[in-house]
Amino acid sequence: MRGLVIFLILVLAISSFSFAAFSMNNKRAELNQVDQKSHFSVFTSAVCENKNSMVYCKDSIFVNCNGNISAAADVAECDGIKISLPKTTGSAVFGSDWKDVRKSDLT
Repeated sequence: MRGLVIFLILVLAISSFSFAAFSMNNKRAELNQVDQKSHFSVFTSAVCENKNSMVYCKDSIFVNCNGNISAAADVAECDGIKISLPKTTGSAVFGSDWKDVRKSDLT
């Protein structure tokens, strides 16, 4: 009788440990799937062009969706995230001798 009780306790302990390990492994797999889908960011950047001896710059909103950077107006959704952003309104005008220190190849 005593051997049967010890055997049942041992079986119960092994099954509990196996269940806990299996649950932790499934949770880790779910977290990895979420991490793989969360490569999304939104940022603003100045877009500049030369016109009539002046440099005109305006703010634009961009979206980084899994490493692909696009203007927000060109992207409707990223991995199930719907993108609906307002227009940006910032702008500036500079003299033709102005150099944007953030960009070395401004033409």
